[in-house]
Amino acid sequence: MNKKHLFLIVIIFSCGQLFSQGYLPGVNEQIETIIQSEISTHIGENYRLGIVLNVDSCLGSGLFPRWPDIGPIEDPYGTLTNCLVFTAGHNSVSSPEDSVSGIVGIFRNGQIIWHSGNKITPLIRLRTHWIWSIKDINKDGNVEILTTWLSGVSEAQIPLWIISWNGIEGTVINDLDRYNGSVIKISQYGNYSYVDVEGDGIWEIQGENYPAPGDSSRINPETGMVLYTYSWNGNLYGIWPNTPQPYDTVYFPRNRINVNTKAFIQQFSDSIKYCYIIENLPMSLQNINEFAMKRKVDIIRASLNRKYWNISAEGSIIHGWNLGLYGFNYLHPGESDSSLMIVVEDSTLPAISNIYVKGWNGAIYRSSYILEDSFIGFSIGPVNPPSHFNQVSFTDSLIHYCVMSDSLKWITDYTATTKYTGYFENTKSHIQQNNNSATIDVLDSVLTDVEADSGITLTSEAYALIKYNTEYLKNQLSQSH
Repeated sequence: MNKKHLFLIVIIFSCGQLFSQGYLPGVNEQIETIIQSEISTHIGENYRLGIVLNVDSCLGSGLFPRWPDIGPIEDPYGTLTNCLVFTAGHNSVSSPEDSVSGIVGIFRNGQIIWHSGNKITPLIRLRTHWIWSIKDINKDGNVEILTTWLSGVSEAQIPLWIISWNGIEGTVINDLDRYNGSVIKISQYGNYSYVDVEGDGIWEIQGENYPAPGDSSRINPETGMVLYTYSWNGNLYGIWPNTPQPYDTVYFPRNRINVNTKAFIQQFSDSIKYCYIIENLPMSLQNINEFAMKRKVDIIRASLNRKYWNISAEGSIIHGWNLGLYGFNYLHPGESDSSLMIVVEDSTLPAISNIYVKGWNGAIYRSSYILEDSFIGFSIGPVNPPSHFNQVSFTDSLIHYCVMSDSLKWITDYTATTKYTGYFENTKSHIQQNNNSATIDVLDSVLTDVEADSGITLTSEAYALIKYNTEYLKNQLSQSH
């Protein structure tokens, strides 16, 4: 057994004692005392309070990031506002063979507004229980509370129970086995994950279990277990005839997103700052947790001030990501972020660049995979000036920028597109005639009009492409004569 697994087991089996002393965020001894009193009065004197989770205080966090890399605590519909979710277990088992029930409850405004009763059953010698995740996993408009229950250190499997909460009552939505326990089993290490096999926005659950007949080829040699996938059939989570059973080496779709980007430039005395807005559009099926752009300049500084996100500008790509290792802050459908900035030397130029954006689909991650299976959009990014400057070729690139800006709606009026492409066609003609004075006059007209059209027929992207590249061309022409 490796140290990671041992560490998790220690945490799981001591969580009742650990958080009775340290508590989760937004919970204290007084709150626990009140809930325990309510449990004793309304559920049973022999039930002992387990975990108390203050939903408002834990939003966006993973309680045990890394083990497993599940997901944040979410309350997208506000049905758990001012609520504490708790577990409780019966502590008066007279013999090892006795069965007891676990309880999941919702506490608000000084009282228990709902509890699961004896639905989470049977459990032998109930010892420890934990709340892993709260989120809408099946897109039914309710949030699901995922809990695990243990009865002994030697267990090879842990049952995973799913409670769907609609704001008034909870419903168990995991299929049951022949012993009326949850059919969803995960390994004794607490490892399970969400995956979206079809990329339809509905999560499947993967966990390890004993191999079924015929599954010997899928056994993990380290654990002796098989990775099983449990899917939603419209009523329950379980294994159904059409439930996919992919191997753990399969990578699932991460491009089920629609993204809009916005970029603008700020120029300083010796540097240029690119500022970006990345919006995950409401029709997206996935949250965003990664993006990248190809790096095309020598010296660059990149920053991303979104909480729990990291960014790297090393190597061939500029890469931003949130893996939930220290907290979850994915970009949900309908949300946008404006904290990405890239600072480069003022000798660089703006060009049209691809931006690659990935949706979150479980804990699978490969940095080399960022440019594949992504939503690919267009933005602007810095590039080094051409190493061998050619006036005609550079002017052709400006014409191309105008045509592309028109197709990307960065130039919002076709008359403006015609005007600027006409300017650069004239520029090219004057260059070919070696008429430097006429060329400079045309470029001055471009620089005058680009300021007048900025924000009207030119977006910030088209403005930056035309202005800064025109200034560069003008400077090169001036230096050559």
